[in-house]
Amino acid sequence: IGLIAFDEAISCFDETKGNFWSFSQSIIKKRMIDYYRKQKKYGHEISLHGKITEDGEAELDLTLSKSMDNYDLETINEVRKMELLQFKEELAKWEISFEDLVEASPKHEKLREIYKEIVYYILCHKELATRVLKKKYLPIAEIEKELKVPRKKIERGRRYIIASILVLSGDYQYIREFVQWR
Repeated sequence: IGLIAFDEAISCFDETKGNFWSFSQSIIKKRMIDYYRKQKKYGHEISLHGKITEDGEAELDLTLSKSMDNYDLETINEVRKMELLQFKEELAKWEISFEDLVEASPKHEKLREIYKEIVYYILCHKELATRVLKKKYLPIAEIEKELKVPRKKIERGRRYIIASILVLSGDYQYIREFVQWR
């Protein structure tokens, strides 16, 4: 699956759109995730590799099935780890660390809802989202004007808002599963 995805990355790559290694990593990761999700539906099936005992009873070898499950779990965990490392690198471009996100995370539900509203406002306006991601700044004045949210609240939640935008607009399937959204 990985080699097929790598071949696809080679044939689809456009030099004007960025780095080949990032592109190929993204394609391979997506194909692996798709493959494991498709294979997940077969997880309840039992392997029939086994032997017949002297008295005619079937003795099933469940170790193959268990080892495949363990391999699948290990591979998914490896993809999750790669995704977290990629997200950490993306945050570093914005000079944000995971520790910063812990500090910036809203403690109150009402404030969390305000930040969600800001994130969805930005993501729903494609040109605004593109500007935020390319120029690496949050248009606080525009958000303040459109959503009637005080500037101070937006500035305090800047790191949280940016991280949320990166998760929801980027290729972070596993991280997105852990984020509580609408």
